[in-house]
Amino acid sequence: MKVLVFDTETTGLQEKGASIYDKSKWPYIIQLSYILYDLSANSALIKDNYIAIDDSLVISQESYNIHHISREILDVQGINIVEALKAFNECLKDCDIVVGHNLSFDKRLIFVECFRNNVTQYFTEFEHNIMTHKPEFCTMKNTAEFCKLERLTATNKVYYKNPKLSELYTILFPNEQVPKDLHNSLVDVAMTLRCYLKYAHNFDVKEINNTLKPLFLSI
Repeated sequence: MKVLVFDTETTGLQEKGASIYDKSKWPYIIQLSYILYDLSANSALIKDNYIAIDDSLVISQESYNIHHISREILDVQGINIVEALKAFNECLKDCDIVVGHNLSFDKRLIFVECFRNNVTQYFTEFEHNIMTHKPEFCTMKNTAEFCKLERLTATNKVYYKNPKLSELYTILFPNEQVPKDLHNSLVDVAMTLRCYLKYAHNFDVKEINNTLKPLFLSI
């Protein structure tokens, strides 16, 4: 079984209620990170790409304050978005399940960038005129009952809120500090993979995978 975990950082936020087909209302991806992990082979492929953007595009101050990705970084280290999407698609086609924290947001960003750049997306495919969807798991939406983080509605009814990635990480790994560099998409991917495997498969990949161990130790 191959698991693809991915995350993005962007120039800003989409307009409220924006359709993925209305490309002008969506931000641009400036960092795309992912790990393809093979449970059977205990092997991992790590990818972390900054994305070059047109000079006319602006990174909002609010987004910069979160991820600290500057235009200077993109000018020096950024690659073409089409190149990044095609490499991502190869892993997407190869995986058995897609995982993310708030997966729907990052998935829609990939859709938008594919539409912008005339690149095929592989979250959905058609075979014999039947649409198939790549299996997926959102570590935010699927762990609310597990985390049991209580909040009150306006009518004082108790409900469990969706956990932040840092909250899920703390619950699954209570003896560890939360990594400081959240909102670097590679750090978020590493944390999400570790949380997913602990929650869904009951093992700690940090302890058994030598490819990933340096990444975990660095964060």
